[in-house]
Formats: sequence, structure tokens, C-alpha cells
Amino acid sequence: MTAVVLAGGRGSRLQASSPDGLAFDAQRRAAVRGLKVMMPVDAAGRRPLLDYILGSLADAGVTDVVLVVPPQAADVRAHLAQMPPARLAVRVAVQPVADGTAGAVLAAEAAVPDSTFLVMNGDNLYPPGAVRALCALEGCGLPAFTRASLLAASGFAPEKIDTFADVTADEAGWLVRLVEKPARGPGAPARSALVSMNIWKVDRTIFAAARDVPRSPRGERELPGAVMLAVTRGTPFRVLTASDPVLDLTTAADVAIVSRALAGVEPRP
Repeated sequence: MTAVVLAGGRGSRLQASSPDGLAFDAQRRAAVRGLKVMMPVDAAGRRPLLDYILGSLADAGVTDVVLVVPPQAADVRAHLAQMPPARLAVRVAVQPVADGTAGAVLAAEAAVPDSTFLVMNGDNLYPPGAVRALCALEGCGLPAFTRASLLAASGFAPEKIDTFADVTADEAGWLVRLVEKPARGPGAPARSALVSMNIWKVDRTIFAAARDVPRSPRGERELPGAVMLAVTRGTPFRVLTASDPVLDLTTAADVAIVSRALAGVEPRP
């Protein structure tokens, strides 16, 4: 199984957040860069989030990773050369312009197989069980995480969960609706019990959808919109309910949370 890990974004929220709580110079440098996969999260401030992501994917049975990075990513290449993963192969694809997650998927088009493959954020650490279930799925799909589990197991604040995309499946378990950044406040529609954490199993129909999806108000081509466009064009997506914890590294304040959760864990990419 091939996994495409999206790490080509600008990291603007990380760059804009306060570095006051960061313990190491290496963490502060990573925050300035905004490249979240290179944020050190171990107790010594040496092992980046990338090592834990790759190790978790290897635990789930993934054998091949395409890492989508921005043009200026020499430190990523240097790290992979100095500490090459032992359990999976890693290739790098460059996203020339940070124009959204659908644009990042397009950067990997030439590097993925003709069959299905995984796509996921580079600032999340997903549970191996959910990734393993996705690998075993026939066809396309996504794990939809319960709000209750993200509150209890992941430690996300309710306000943070409210920013995630709502997932609606039909009685047979097929994706019928995905609402990115749903409306909040009085009069807003009731929220779904399931949310997307932007991890998918897709086939090559995603590329045409990624090219054709309208740009968001921020001027970006977003992967959730491309997925729903693929659904309307006839590619079904199975919804798998997941309740294991997910770690998220969006701002500098998340670094301490992720580090505590990974205390004592030795990454084995």
C-alpha cells in the first residue's frame, strides 16, 4: 500500500502562533519555517513528527510513502538521507505552489500506483488501527471519527472539533455528504456525530476531481471538495467509524500536547 502524506502547505497557523511554550531551539526554528513534519516532538527535541508518522504507517502495513513537500524542503531530504526509514520506502514529490490539499494530491500524481492509495495530512498522527482498516477496505473510503472519542481520547477542545468537516453516510455506510468548515452558532444545522480528519483511500479518479474542484474562498483547491466531486461523478466512498485517538500539530501550542502523548514512544520508521 502506498500512502501520500501531504506536507506541502505554508504552515501559516504554526508560523503565526506564539513560540513561547516551545522547549528547544530546534522547535522554534521549525515553527518559523512552518514545516510541521519537521517539528521535533521527542523528549530530547531531536526526532521530528515525520519519524512518528512513518513509523505509524509502517505499523499499519504501509510499505511505500510519497511525501509531498514545498520547493524549499532541503531539511526534509537531509533528514531522510541521514536517517533513512528501515521499514518502508519514502519518495519526495514537490508541490510548486501551496494552493490547497487537492493541489498537493496532484503533485503526487506521477508517483502513485494505478490502483488505490492512501492520502492523509502531514500534521496529524493517525491511529494504526484506523489506517490498517482503511488499507484492507476494497475500493475508496475514509475513517470518520466520532466527536465523543476526539474529545475523550485525543483531548481536542470542542471548539477545535467544531472546525472539522461533518460526515454523513447513508444507511448502507456510503458517503453522501461532507461539509467542510460547517456553520456554527444559533440557527446553524445540527452537527453530525462523525467528522473527517482528512485521511482517505482513493483511486486515480481523484486527480480529475482535484483539477476540476472549484477554489475555496481562500483561493485553494481543497481535497474534501474533490472527494465529494468524485462521489457525484460515480466513485463511491465507504465510511468506516473510528474511535481511536488522533494527534494534531497545527500550532505551537500543540507541540507540548503531542510530545506528552508520545512520551516513551520510540519511532521506528
